[in-house]
Amino acid sequence: MPSNKAIERKDQMPGLAIRLTNGRSLPIEFVTRLKHGSNNDAIQRLHSGRSREIEFAHLPSGTLIDLVRDSSGELVFAVFQDGATSLQREVHYEDFKFITPHVDSGLTRAVRFPTAVGSSHTARQLLLEIEEVFHLYADCDLSDRKLLAHFALYSWIADLLPVALYMWVVGPYGYGKTTLLQIMSAICRRSILAGDISLASLYRVTTEYHPTLLLDELEAGKDSRSRHLLRLLRAGSTMGQKVLRASKAYDLFGPKIVASRLGTGDAALESRGFYVVARPLSKNVLGLTPSSLESIAEQLQPKLAAFRLNNYARLKSVSGSFTLRAGSS
Repeated sequence: MPSNKAIERKDQMPGLAIRLTNGRSLPIEFVTRLKHGSNNDAIQRLHSGRSREIEFAHLPSGTLIDLVRDSSGELVFAVFQDGATSLQREVHYEDFKFITPHVDSGLTRAVRFPTAVGSSHTARQLLLEIEEVFHLYADCDLSDRKLLAHFALYSWIADLLPVALYMWVVGPYGYGKTTLLQIMSAICRRSILAGDISLASLYRVTTEYHPTLLLDELEAGKDSRSRHLLRLLRAGSTMGQKVLRASKAYDLFGPKIVASRLGTGDAALESRGFYVVARPLSKNVLGLTPSSLESIAEQLQPKLAAFRLNNYARLKSVSGSFTLRAGSS
């Protein structure tokens, strides 16, 4: 059996790796090399039962693994391979068993996951469908409808880019900010709409699932909670930047939508995103009910999940050439 030092050297050698979310990877070259050694029984004992909690992975074989809810409401894997998708409770690859994250069920229920993977649609088709939803349920200028639609679609591939974009929805009380956030929560990838949530829970669920975080009525103040939330926003815009709390490292990277009356008052932070000015709802729009929100989600989430799975590998191959300038139109 090779020494631990030998294994560490092989682990550090460049080679095949399982791509996880946000650029992280799980090296497997040393596993492959050891399997060709003479002490195969010892190797099997070393790796037997090895499991890894994941929320997304792009395997070297090209297979994609993502999370969806099954008919019982439990999280399972949508495994996309050779253009077809199957649902599995666990995925075996090489000597590893991939399992869904173990997160408090209350936190998990707060995150919206697609309940199926639908048929493939083009980006243009999806953008038009999303724009139509905002036309029906919110008073928005055409330019704002397009911006909201593009941001919603972007949220499904946000982990391919090194910078997470933010959206600021501003306006007085009664101007439909919450309505816009509710609609976006039905469309964006892994959305979690938070009006009041403990910071510890927020850090945990963001790290485990990398959701699209929507914060309603965030008014910047001088209290400790406001300061912590602003730190969360600053740390969450750059891939790889961690927040350390009580000997734990949290990864807060991901797109975020913040509704407030006046913004955060932090010019550097607000320059990382785009503005939408909310307008009072008129009688010309449909009332947004819980059932209509679920209908929007059931209509669009499976299509958006299919868009991600069908286009992820192709977009990943060109994502290095993307240049994003938050705050520009």
